Amino acid sequence: MNQPLFISALVISGWMLSVCLHEFAHAIVAYIGGDKGVKERGYLRFNPFAYIDFKMSILLPTVFILLGGIGLPGAAVLVNDSRLRSRAWSSLVSAAGPIATFLFIVGLILFMHLEPTLDQNLLAGAAWLLEIEIVVFILNMLPVPGLDGFGIIEPFLSQSIREKLRPLSRYGIFILFALLWISPEPNHTLWKTARQVMTAAGVDWDLATTGHMLFRVGSPPLAISCLAVAAVGYFIRKRLNWAVRGDTLMQEKKYSDCAALMATVLAKEDSPKAWRMMALAQLHLALGEDEKAHSSENRRRCQESIDKSVSLQPDHYETWSYKGYIHECLNQPNDAIAAYRKCISIESGCSTAFEGLCRLLLNGNRLDELLSICNNADASNYGEAVFYRGALLSKRQKFQESVFCFDKAIKLGVRPELSRFNRSLALGCLGDIDEARQAIKSAVKLGYSPQYQAEFLLSLKLYDDTILLCDEHLTVTADDGALITAKAHALFQLGKVEECIVQESRAIELGYEVPLNLYNLACSFARLNRLDEAFDALAKAFESHPTSLIELAQTDEDLTNLRSDSRFSELMQKVLRDSQK
Repeated sequence: MNQPLFISALVISGWMLSVCLHEFAHAIVAYIGGDKGVKERGYLRFNPFAYIDFKMSILLPTVFILLGGIGLPGAAVLVNDSRLRSRAWSSLVSAAGPIATFLFIVGLILFMHLEPTLDQNLLAGAAWLLEIEIVVFILNMLPVPGLDGFGIIEPFLSQSIREKLRPLSRYGIFILFALLWISPEPNHTLWKTARQVMTAAGVDWDLATTGHMLFRVGSPPLAISCLAVAAVGYFIRKRLNWAVRGDTLMQEKKYSDCAALMATVLAKEDSPKAWRMMALAQLHLALGEDEKAHSSENRRRCQESIDKSVSLQPDHYETWSYKGYIHECLNQPNDAIAAYRKCISIESGCSTAFEGLCRLLLNGNRLDELLSICNNADASNYGEAVFYRGALLSKRQKFQESVFCFDKAIKLGVRPELSRFNRSLALGCLGDIDEARQAIKSAVKLGYSPQYQAEFLLSLKLYDDTILLCDEHLTVTADDGALITAKAHALFQLGKVEECIVQESRAIELGYEVPLNLYNLACSFARLNRLDEAFDALAKAFESHPTSLIELAQTDEDLTNLRSDSRFSELMQKVLRDSQK
């Protein structure tokens, strides 16, 4: 028997088994955590070809072989983090792979202790595999973007830090291996640590040295063969598996190409998945086009495609989830709510549908329905239910109760930054000014617009803060009508009416919310008892017959001196006559 070739085959087979266990662990935890798409992508079949990744399975091993090193292939699983229930689940998905590797290491150690009478060369191969596994485990646990060690802590980092580090995830592993290759000291420390672990576990690391020597003799042809199989498998999978090709095109935002590919597939088979992917491609085309005729046509096709997928799989919860998402994107909230409800009736634990349903009910002020949904949530959606119950209570101005819910959501790791923001918002509404200012800082991190921040400050009667915020942003965007209007409102409340008039006139010149700003201008003139100018502004504000402003003028305290003037009743009668024409 060719011992080097046999030992190399043993090590490579063991390595591939550990890689499959590692990636399967990622996938199964992601599936339990809310990303049901891993099943459709084939990651739960324990098929090595499903885990093939160009960078990990082909590019890196090729580089190692060219450099004279060990070219064992790696793998990767694509997980949709947005579908995971919380940051804790996202962290657990990253941790699942290393945990599987750790258990594999423990299994190898037990095997070597339970079977000490085996052929020494066989034990040497197992010892070398063990040393490789320990080294890879240590490397993978380093907090370097792109590795699982970073993935474990990433969900708990602030949004700004994640955004700064995310681009490094593409290159982190290359930089790490380059440093290890160039600098002998870290490399020596890494392998020394692995051997110390082996010694502590009662495994003779001299066996690993023997196994390494045998492996280096027999591994090159096998490693190259594995690499070739991985490369062929990757490109065959890319070419023949239309679902994988479609996913790739969608990720690359080549929506027209994806739609064309799905049309080719559907010409041969009536596949519900192909109809779903066609619908998503047409959705992005509809949302991204400027020409209304084309956009309208793609909207129609998009809805027809998802309806066709539903007709082929009426009891497939994910199809209904996609249908809800499509209707939501097309601004059809009632249809989206109905589709999300149907999805949850089939699979109560679908986090995507549950979140979408709660979001739409909250935005639509259908608070009684939202409360019912939260109270009857599946255990897997408990965290989201707590978050949305807090949002619901805030809408009902029950701020103390909403703070309790957001505290709980933060502890559960559900939308931590948004939960902290809403908590500060609620405390601000309860009169805690420091928390209100903290909420504004959080709003900036979360990407809320300056206009939203100004509205929030106005609602808390923090007028000086509002003016400072508006001035800060108006130095950059001087023609922002919303900020100018917010500043005018704050000036009015502070009694700086002359300055307020300047800002209101500026907003009107820019064409921003003209009826509202004309009405506010009338209030400002009335405050200064400049009645002729006040009536002139009020008449112009009523030219477009804004019902809400006309009704407000009847009771607005700022127009009291106008209502005591005969011209006010004449103006209201004229507005009433004109509106009836």
